[in-house]
Amino acid sequence: MMQNRVPFMSGVHCMAQCTNLVVQTLSNLSLVGKFENLFASMHNYFAHNPKRHLEASKFAKLLKCKGNKIVKNMKTH
Repeated sequence: MMQNRVPFMSGVHCMAQCTNLVVQTLSNLSLVGKFENLFASMHNYFAHNPKRHLEASKFAKLLKCKGNKIVKNMKTH
């Protein structure tokens, strides 16, 4: 193993993996889990119906939001 040869070396993860590890840890908290479930429910409600999706996009444009596309939360490896 490389750490045996260089004991002061530390591993570096990519930012996406570090963020995912933080989110996974926070997801164990009940309040954060409730938010995750709320956003997943909102995604399911708006994303699978073209009329609802159009209304959500119009609302986002009205609020001048940068992101007006409904995206799904994806798990990382």
